[in-house]
Amino acid sequence: MPIAALTPFLSEMRRELAQTAPDFERWIATMSTAAGDEPMLMEALEDYATQLERIGQTAEMIGMAGLGAWCATLNGILPGVIFLEGEARLQACQHLAGWTPLVDQYLRDPSDFEISVALAEYLASPVFAQPFDDNASVDLIESLLAPPLVPRSEERRVGKECRSRWSPYH
Repeated sequence: MPIAALTPFLSEMRRELAQTAPDFERWIATMSTAAGDEPMLMEALEDYATQLERIGQTAEMIGMAGLGAWCATLNGILPGVIFLEGEARLQACQHLAGWTPLVDQYLRDPSDFEISVALAEYLASPVFAQPFDDNASVDLIESLLAPPLVPRSEERRVGKECRSRWSPYH
């Protein structure tokens, strides 16, 4: 599927990302300040992970496997953040606040090499307990730059699902 055909879906994903940014900020604030045994810490982590998974699933649905893989990788890193203590957890949470503008830029132009590299570098940050390695970063960049792949028979179904999923009346 050509990128131009995805423009309405990418725009809708950007809008949804902007609408959920305050939620991500709230969850990050909770994760950075809550004690390890507080239930609200796990609730914030679960809510954050669920929304990130939703973004990844939508990306996969429209054939953007690279963005889906990026979201899944960040979701895999998240549990390690809550096991960090003190300043280390605070730094990791502050870093978590920086991915939404990167993904927004990517959704504006999925073929931009520089933003794909920035997304991979984001995951490789040493503030995370288990940062992404160099080989995985190269694979992810290639995946992010790959053109969307949706089998022709799936295009109509995916288009209908995406419109339904992101519809303001949904």
